[in-house]
Amino acid sequence: ATVKLLLKHKARMDARGRLDRSALHEAALAGNTTIVKALLTAGADVNARDAQNVTPLLEAARAGHVETIHALAAHKPDLAAEDSAGRNALAIACQAAHTGSGVIAALLELGVDRHHAAADGRKPIDYAVAAGRWSHVLLLDPDYTIPASLVENDEELTDAPPKLRLRLALERERLGSAHALLAAD
Repeated sequence: ATVKLLLKHKARMDARGRLDRSALHEAALAGNTTIVKALLTAGADVNARDAQNVTPLLEAARAGHVETIHALAAHKPDLAAEDSAGRNALAIACQAAHTGSGVIAALLELGVDRHHAAADGRKPIDYAVAAGRWSHVLLLDPDYTIPASLVENDEELTDAPPKLRLRLALERERLGSAHALLAAD
């Protein structure tokens, strides 16, 4: 309601705060999809860049907000946007602590480049491997071989898509798990 009131009274869409951040940056980071939509409808720049070259899409990816990513996508954000370290939305999401596999899937569906190398030469999959985000790794490369040490500990993979969990169960010769996954379908 406050945002709509400000917009009604002609608040500036391009107003910037600390670190050259816009209201759209903050709403995307907070995952407030209602405010994101209101700001975009009022003409906010979907590709606004802050002092670190971060766009609202990069913020939504970092914070793990799938619904906000979809709201931004409706306004055609720059899918090749990079922060000051050269990381795209997928690389940022792979490094972030609170992103589920739904975020990775949404970014891939939008067409964010899974092979983009950041300034340090690493790709999104490299960040995911380094962070031990195995469900992310398998979304980025379904043929990636998961380390054998994870065979007995599948907890990180519980948010992986059902087909991926089935493939892993079969590869690990866990026929009981595979049967349970098939029965649930």
